[in-house]
Amino acid sequence: ELTAPKFFLAMARCRRCFQALEDGSSSATELSNECGRDRDDNDQASSPFRISVDTFRTTTATTRATGPAGTVLFKLTVRKEDAVWQVDRRFSQVRTLHASLSELHLASFGVTLPPAPPKVTLCSALWGHKDPRFLNLRKRHIQEYLRAVIVQIPEVEACEPLFQFLCYQYLPRWPNDRVLVGGGAPPVDPKAVARLPKASPSDKKASVEASDSGKNDNDICLVCLDPLDAEDAGSDIRVLTCGHEFHYRCIEPWLTKQRNLCCHCLGPGVPSAPQFK
Repeated sequence: ELTAPKFFLAMARCRRCFQALEDGSSSATELSNECGRDRDDNDQASSPFRISVDTFRTTTATTRATGPAGTVLFKLTVRKEDAVWQVDRRFSQVRTLHASLSELHLASFGVTLPPAPPKVTLCSALWGHKDPRFLNLRKRHIQEYLRAVIVQIPEVEACEPLFQFLCYQYLPRWPNDRVLVGGGAPPVDPKAVARLPKASPSDKKASVEASDSGKNDNDICLVCLDPLDAEDAGSDIRVLTCGHEFHYRCIEPWLTKQRNLCCHCLGPGVPSAPQFK
């Protein structure tokens, strides 16, 4: 017979068990299979995409993009080659993604989907759906699920539900509602921008001589509208793939936080980053 003292003692033991899992304890428990651990990045080696679920937050206002106030959003960081971008997703959207993938009958193509992250767990029963300890575990579940999905579906662009989930700033709310991250040219890793070549005085002279008017059409930085002086030792001028030049301090925030596009001709800024359509 389970008396009240025994019941509360059992609940206390369950709480300690989950707390140990949250703290990263290496001790094995009967609940370790449910809560799981992060997959190693090597599990994603078959896909060009890399996914991590970094943080979560609770919204304080109602918007069309995030839903009603009090909604929990998980921030995903997605990488492909030199591109890196972030999107916010609700847990319900993860479940919707799983349902959409299940409807594609991928098993006929030899694709086995991982189980969807659970809606209800012992953690949520003990702590509630808004408790930070449970949300940390849910964050881990979502990351493990998405990493397992891209292992099974490495060609993300060929799978519309998965492509939209990872590469759209906001998931479509009606037909033709397409808001690609960075307008299809997602931001890039700061390290990739730092590798862009620096302009030299000889390059500037050759550019001026080659122009029909005898004057370079890129004499000023189109971001700050200040002159580009490659002979100034303190001036860090970078050359994009298209040949247009910008101050490093000006182009770096644009390429890493907004779009991987030249502000002059809209050509790709860093060629090693993907362009989505």
